[in-house]
Amino acid sequence: LKLFAANLVPSLSALCCVQPFASANKTCSIMRFQTAAAIAVSACILCIQGVAGQDENFIEQKDLNLATKADEKVALNCATADSMDIDAEARKGIKADLVDASGDNIVLKVLQEADSEDAMASSLQDQALNPGFLIPKAGPLVAAFLLLGIYSICCCWTACPCCKRCRCCAKKRDIPKLVKIIFFLALGGIVLGLLISASLSMRGFNSAAKGFEVTQCTAAKMVNTTMSGSVKEGFLGLIPTLQTFQGLKDSLNDNSQFISDLKVVLTNTAPITEAVKVASETLKMLRDFVSAPENQAPKTAAGEDLLHKCTLCPHLEGALTPAIETLDGSIGAALDGARVEVEKQLSGDTLKSLRDSMMTASAPLVQLKMSMHAAFGPFVEMDTLQVVSGLIGTYGTLASVALILFALLLAFCSFSTLSLWLCVDKTKGSDGETSYRKHTHRCACCTWCCGCFYTMFAFFIGGLMTALAIPFASICLVLDDIDGDMLNSIGPATGMNLTGPEGDMMISMVEQCFRNKDGGNPKILDLITIQENGVTVTMYDKIVTETSNQINSQFEAIQNRSSGGAPQSLNNDPNIVTLKDTLRDAAMDSMMLPDPDKLQADAARFGAMAADSNLQAYTASSAACADFTVPAGMPKPDGVNTIAGIQSFSDALAAYNDPLQPAATQVGCAKKAACNVNPPADFTACTSANNMMDLKQKLLQANTFKCFRMVNAAGSPCDVKDMFRSVGGSWNNDCLDNGAIATESYACSLSDFTQQVKLFEQRLDRVFSRLDGSTTDVMTLITGGMKGLVDQYVLNPITTVASGMTCGFLGVTYQGVIDGMCYGGVWGFKAMASAYVFCAVMTLLMVVMMYIVWRIAIDNVNSSSGTPILKYGS
Repeated sequence: LKLFAANLVPSLSALCCVQPFASANKTCSIMRFQTAAAIAVSACILCIQGVAGQDENFIEQKDLNLATKADEKVALNCATADSMDIDAEARKGIKADLVDASGDNIVLKVLQEADSEDAMASSLQDQALNPGFLIPKAGPLVAAFLLLGIYSICCCWTACPCCKRCRCCAKKRDIPKLVKIIFFLALGGIVLGLLISASLSMRGFNSAAKGFEVTQCTAAKMVNTTMSGSVKEGFLGLIPTLQTFQGLKDSLNDNSQFISDLKVVLTNTAPITEAVKVASETLKMLRDFVSAPENQAPKTAAGEDLLHKCTLCPHLEGALTPAIETLDGSIGAALDGARVEVEKQLSGDTLKSLRDSMMTASAPLVQLKMSMHAAFGPFVEMDTLQVVSGLIGTYGTLASVALILFALLLAFCSFSTLSLWLCVDKTKGSDGETSYRKHTHRCACCTWCCGCFYTMFAFFIGGLMTALAIPFASICLVLDDIDGDMLNSIGPATGMNLTGPEGDMMISMVEQCFRNKDGGNPKILDLITIQENGVTVTMYDKIVTETSNQINSQFEAIQNRSSGGAPQSLNNDPNIVTLKDTLRDAAMDSMMLPDPDKLQADAARFGAMAADSNLQAYTASSAACADFTVPAGMPKPDGVNTIAGIQSFSDALAAYNDPLQPAATQVGCAKKAACNVNPPADFTACTSANNMMDLKQKLLQANTFKCFRMVNAAGSPCDVKDMFRSVGGSWNNDCLDNGAIATESYACSLSDFTQQVKLFEQRLDRVFSRLDGSTTDVMTLITGGMKGLVDQYVLNPITTVASGMTCGFLGVTYQGVIDGMCYGGVWGFKAMASAYVFCAVMTLLMVVMMYIVWRIAIDNVNSSSGTPILKYGS
């Protein structure tokens, strides 16, 4: 379309400069305007191809000047006409007329057939701009030159005084008055046709002139709305949007004031992240202790199952779950979440990605802005169109029918000729002889000779306008019908790459913005896409969902938890207190009990003990030496409140020893019996009990339990129960290394396992005290300082852009430009051409009539003068 315009405009301008009549010059103004409008809309449609280069600043002073001028032009140009008011039926008829006038839509045909821009340019020259194509499509041009030949060869010779011999069949003819009256009636019909032609010309001119005005208005509206935005259309505007993007881009630079201030806030609020990390890792390590299979069902180093199970482990896991949930749902965790999310989104690679997204999102908008300058800038910035509008308003109607008025002047001459022919064609001389007056043939000759020249000129002008209407109408059809399928078909000719995501984005923008087929108001950020790790992501998801919503949700969590009663002091929270009390009151070895299911399965070894009334109770004895009273709220094996320890079991088993015999083996408080007493039944029970005591001894000796500990940066063991806060406020010995905590597992004994688990009561008290203090310290810094910074420089601008960058208005304003340019201007231009051609045809009929009257009149004059009539060829 741009190449087509480049070839069309110079030709049209040259043509307009040589047209001699005022009507042609006014028509030329409209033609020039419609050409420029076609180029403008074409450039606007193709703007999404991309514009090379992008300034560092998205908005320049010339953009602000254009927006100001556009606002002024809207007020000026839209005061009289802002739309064409075309109903559906009329639109359908005009569309059919444009199709008829388009030369089989030659521009689209060329675009679809060409496989490159060079091929398109060549094809345009060979087809659309080739006289061999245009002239046959514009028959009146042929008629004009044909009439010139006929006039030069035949008519001119018969009228020339020196060529009387060329007048064949010359003789006196008495024409009845009835015939003359019929001539009058025929002339009346011709005059009626001329009046109809004048009406059609005025209608076409009025349509073209209104289209001229509407296109000025809609072009100014498009620039004004696109550049400055519109509350009514729900569109923020390119200038406010790009200014917002500019602010975002500047704010997200590494050396910006926002990033500098944010770094200070992040540094000052780091204690909350560290405190949450320490507390979280401490709870996680406790869960590792109680969930390790080595601790839940201990075995020897050789893999022998010791048939015991940790009955406190499930209970602790049950207490851990609400404690962890309490931490995760705390205000401190929400503060940490907001801080971490802000740091994640606004630092490092994510910050760079967000900056790149700003550039990516702004690029099509900058391109659209530049296209507005190139395409519609002249309509807004130049006053030439207002001057032309003034001329059209003053002289337009007269100029549009000037050509036809001359034909009516010829018709007046024809009426005068026929009047003379009818009323005073003959006269009597002094001798009483009747003769024919010369007035009739002289008036007739003057009329048909001038009529011939006029007809040739009218055919030429009408034919020329018809020929020019072909590319105009074809461009209009392309612009009016453009959609994704058409873009795909003309892509190679226009140099557009419509393959892949970029092509999909271009087609989506045309169909949803300019054509707006769905009738909605799509967000531009939903139409701009980028590729991330091979996945297509919309700019809306990238900027809003992945950045704004993520940050906003974290700050909203703080608000919701604060207003929802979330605990600010975790160390006194019931779930945390319950967990700490359990750790304080219970002991892992005291709750390490034989597994009754496994004992029952091994009845051969333990059945006799279970059957002995003295030893039966000790089948549920613990792995601790002392007896243990189960605290309230803890699981009670077999419903008993006190769990027997190994020492009680050893004392009961000692009754099966003969005092005179040597003692059996002993490991700590776990002492076997010699089983050297009678009766034999007691021996069987004693042996079975020794099997149980053997398990107890192996438990006490086993180093197969799994313990965990934190390690510092040097790899040395570290315990958070020993951390302390220095005078300067920093924490020492908290096991943190660059914000992370490393842990390691190691093999330990039952006593170590029991001791380490019990120490978690101190650890949790320490870490939650620290977290409570940090929560108080950073609350205002995060909810006030950090949120204020992020809202001001990131979230508010993103929200403004996300909700205000829609493009549904483009479909309406684009259609308004099409209506004014094509359904008003081009159709009116073609209607004027048709009116001129019809006028030329009517004038040609009048010329033929006047030629007949002239031949009759001049032959009668020659006959009555006594001059002999020479036969043709004599």
